[in-house]
Amino acid sequence: ILNIAYSDLKPDNILLDALGHVHITDFNVAIHYSERRLHTSVAGSMAYMAPEVIGRQGYTWCADWWSLGVVAWELLFHRRPFDGRSADKMKHSILKDTIRLPTNAKEKCSKDGQRFVLAVRLLSDVVRKSHTDGIIIAVGPQPEDSPWLQRQGSRHR
Repeated sequence: ILNIAYSDLKPDNILLDALGHVHITDFNVAIHYSERRLHTSVAGSMAYMAPEVIGRQGYTWCADWWSLGVVAWELLFHRRPFDGRSADKMKHSILKDTIRLPTNAKEKCSKDGQRFVLAVRLLSDVVRKSHTDGIIIAVGPQPEDSPWLQRQGSRHR
């Protein structure tokens, strides 16, 4: 794990090359963080920020997964999951509103697509709670000789 949070994933920063490969641009607000102390500065575009970023609760790479979920939602449903005509209303929506699939979700995407965009929210909630409770969670396969596993020891789940 490189301990880098990109912090500004949004459609404007995702480009496709001539072969259709995805490239992410604009790394000017990316940060290198420490597992010992979560990052708390607010950077990026609010509509794509995770609650832990907006609420200054501290975050790591997991905030980028939240942003990916918002981007996926926007691609699938042609709108963002959170409303807000002002910065304060947008912040309140991200922090407090229950996420609900649009009524026409079945027409727009598969069940797997629907599960993915909802799972990103759940992942963010679980990881945020684990950090506040002092539990570290690794998502995805970790090699046995991973320095992350050695550093975390028995706290790894």
